[in-house]
Amino acid sequence: MKIKIGKLLQYIVYLLAKGFVEFIRLLPLKTAFFLAKAIGIFAYYVDFFGRNLMIKNLLHVGIAKNKLEAAAIAKKNYIHLLKFGIEFLKFDQYVTVENITRYIKFRSTPKADDAIKNAKSIIFVSGHYGNWEIVGLFCSAVLRPLLSVMKPSLNKWITDYLINKRKNFGQELCMKKNSLGILLNSLRSGKSVGLIADQDARSKGIETVFLGKSARTHISPALLHLRTGAPIIAGVAGRLDDNFNYEVVINDPITLEKSTGNRQEDIRILAQQYIKNLEKMIREDPTQWMWYNTRWRKSIKRKID
Repeated sequence: MKIKIGKLLQYIVYLLAKGFVEFIRLLPLKTAFFLAKAIGIFAYYVDFFGRNLMIKNLLHVGIAKNKLEAAAIAKKNYIHLLKFGIEFLKFDQYVTVENITRYIKFRSTPKADDAIKNAKSIIFVSGHYGNWEIVGLFCSAVLRPLLSVMKPSLNKWITDYLINKRKNFGQELCMKKNSLGILLNSLRSGKSVGLIADQDARSKGIETVFLGKSARTHISPALLHLRTGAPIIAGVAGRLDDNFNYEVVINDPITLEKSTGNRQEDIRILAQQYIKNLEKMIREDPTQWMWYNTRWRKSIKRKID
């Protein structure tokens, strides 16, 4: 009985969420973004915990020089995250596989272009910057079809909705739990994969320096490279305006040219390289990265008054 009640509640939540999604999709784009801005500003003032977490992070890594500057970036970041939500819900109303290059600019390097053209398989690594959904969609539609990792929702129906939405551009998906073997087999069969690697990996990660401070970084991209030789390419999709115009930026491929003889050190070297690539892009516009996280949980030692 409890299981049936649980499923019923999940379905009710799904129906409510679906109703909200349809409401947003009916709104003109400018109206939807106006709503996102209003809710973002409201959230900034009422979400005491989140606001202070963002400010603490920004001050900790030196992106902001003082609390006033950190607060200004945090407010813009709330608005950015709400806009991201609107973009995710309305993206396919404007952008298709056929017209995607009209909306999305692409900036890469000669070495990255060569790897995309000639490498048997590629490990694409991104972070929660700009519109991270765009990276997987653009790569799958224009560069190479991707098998991307996703974390499922606790609600089965919402998970199914997310899967279907992401598959529209040729992207395949696998769930995060026990995904390493699936990704490994895909790379060995000549497919390319996509991962997000900028959040706190806790005990499963390895110690790196991220934005100048000690942080635990996910090692899956490094492990996959060491076992397959597939190059790692880090990239993000930055928002250019409120009309679904973005720029996907990718950097030189990352490979381990020579092993140190110590597997953990090899992993650390690779992880440091791809997190450094993402850091470079975050510094270009810090308002577009997700500061609402506990990325430096162990290295933050001072309190913000």
